Amino acid sequence: MKKFRILSVILAVLTAFAAGFGCKVTDNKGDNGKTGRTALQFYCPDGAPALAAAGLFGNETLDTDDITMNYHVISADKIASTVLKTTKKADVAILPVNAAAKICGTGEDYVLTSVLTHGNLFIVSDTEITINDLVGKVVGVIGRGLVPDMTLKAVLTKNNIEYVEANTAESGKVALTYYESGEELMPAMKQNKIKIGLLPEPAATKIVTKLKTAYTYRLDLGELYEGGYPQAVMLVKRSVMEAHPDFYGKLTAALQASVTWVNTVENASAAVDAVNAKLDEGVVGTLDTFVTAEVIGRCSVKYASASSMKTKIKDYLSAIGQNIPSDSFFYGE
Repeated sequence: MKKFRILSVILAVLTAFAAGFGCKVTDNKGDNGKTGRTALQFYCPDGAPALAAAGLFGNETLDTDDITMNYHVISADKIASTVLKTTKKADVAILPVNAAAKICGTGEDYVLTSVLTHGNLFIVSDTEITINDLVGKVVGVIGRGLVPDMTLKAVLTKNNIEYVEANTAESGKVALTYYESGEELMPAMKQNKIKIGLLPEPAATKIVTKLKTAYTYRLDLGELYEGGYPQAVMLVKRSVMEAHPDFYGKLTAALQASVTWVNTVENASAAVDAVNAKLDEGVVGTLDTFVTAEVIGRCSVKYASASSMKTKIKDYLSAIGQNIPSDSFFYGE
């Protein structure tokens, strides 16, 4: 019997070696090395949305007996591609609310579970201004037709202020001129070609710091737009929700804890490190030591459930002229 046990052990070892040198076997293994579980892919864009989820990175909060999570922080211009009907490579993703509604608004493939950021757009200037002081001025805006542009236009409309897309000032109107990125807008501000710019946090702080002038935050679009607006939202595959009924509860608790953690003053540096540690290969991170607790505070990172934000999301999307999603898109409806 003893010899039989020894032979069994030897055979098991030989089998293991043979497997190790044989063909590669694809299993559902997460990056934390645990096998025999379904590996879910979690994608979020670098910046404020990634900070909201930073408390999840580097731990196994969402891992269960049958799930393990892989986290990917990617560039903002790539995030929409992760939930396209042709790819659907993200099981969990954080997207701008307008993109989420446009791509997934039927609720067929993905459901919206929560809102994680509530407005991080600021108008910076080298002088004190009010919203009415923008009239007759040129404002530099990043990205024509994107969230910053659409939100600013909605705020101007709410305040009965006319605007025009132009490179030069026009009497009685706000002239909006466009730049591809903050890095493109910054030199124009530094050379005084543009004295007013609309920038998102945390990129705004990086740019203002580099300017080394009197530029600072003058107007918070969140305050001007009814005290905030839904900006970055969490999407989860409907199939994941159906296959793992307890996942939503775990995700909710984990995100609430993450938001509390990242908004704690002493955790700012650790949050940046956590995000940068999950950058996908080839992605150049935007967060650095300039991201302080004060900067994170201006990112308006807060947790709110989909059901509590449904009306506000629909109102905001209507105000910026975007697709209105169906009720089935909101988890819990």
